[in-house]
Amino acid sequence: MKPHGAHILGFSKNRILRPQPLSNKYTSDVLVVGTGASGLAAALQLAASGTVIVLSKDHIHAGSTNRAQGGVAAAIAPGDSTSSHLADTVLAGAGLCDPKTVRHVVTRAPGTIDKLLRLGLEFDR
Repeated sequence: MKPHGAHILGFSKNRILRPQPLSNKYTSDVLVVGTGASGLAAALQLAASGTVIVLSKDHIHAGSTNRAQGGVAAAIAPGDSTSSHLADTVLAGAGLCDPKTVRHVVTRAPGTIDKLLRLGLEFDR
């Protein structure tokens, strides 16, 4: 039994298939579950290597990314710095953050935000 309202979206090297109700058999190289920012970004990246199908619980815009509370943090504004973002994050983590992991994330955050913006993701500012 399929979930009510489930849809698929297909990606391949140079084309995106129109969203369609889940009603047939489909084959692909990769199945991505979820149409939030992570799922769609992964699907677009993986499409360069083969055929990808994205499974959504509802229509394509039903992902939870746009409902996330707290937003996304990155050192992108004038006066921001990766080192202060790193220090703030480690401090806010109250000893629960691995500084090496935090450094990895905060140094890549501006580029990741830029890539998401180029893909068309809209952020509140």
